Amino acid sequence: LVREAYTRVLLNPAWMELGFRRAYNLLHMSTIYGSRDPSIIRLMYRLQPYPCYVEMEVTQGCWMHCIMCESNFWNEPNIQLSFDKFKYVMYQFPDLKWAGNNALGDPFTNPEYGDMVKYLDDKGVCQELYLTSALLKEKDMKRFTELRGLVFLKFSFDAATKETYEKIRVGASFDQVVANIKAFD
Repeated sequence: LVREAYTRVLLNPAWMELGFRRAYNLLHMSTIYGSRDPSIIRLMYRLQPYPCYVEMEVTQGCWMHCIMCESNFWNEPNIQLSFDKFKYVMYQFPDLKWAGNNALGDPFTNPEYGDMVKYLDDKGVCQELYLTSALLKEKDMKRFTELRGLVFLKFSFDAATKETYEKIRVGASFDQVVANIKAFD
């Protein structure tokens, strides 16, 4: 993987922009984490004393009432993970290669979400983010485009028509979400 990362970084301008650490992490993620080969999975567990992939909920907050969301049936307070606690948790993973920092809801309900994404980007960690894009603002879009290593940005978009979308994502505006995705693109 190391040789392949160096080769890609040296020969391909797109990989060169990622830099070696991010290129290696991306290759590691796609080769090891994405593997279904039991021998590779067993080898990974023997060679790495700490997990190098983590997925963490940064908030339980959401203002929508999507019909498929289990939070509609909870009687729990809205918890926002602070940036300091986030850094503390991430410090526990010294060889972190990939992180999914998402929310049971919209991660942008956490006012420190952008700082969390930037913190991991500065550490060269590949990230996978799931967004409703309902709360995505121009300043957030600009911030994302300045990140060097963001790998996967996925929008939750559950219907092709306004009527169906707004029945599923109760409280969201189909037109606003489409406009946000287009603006971000």
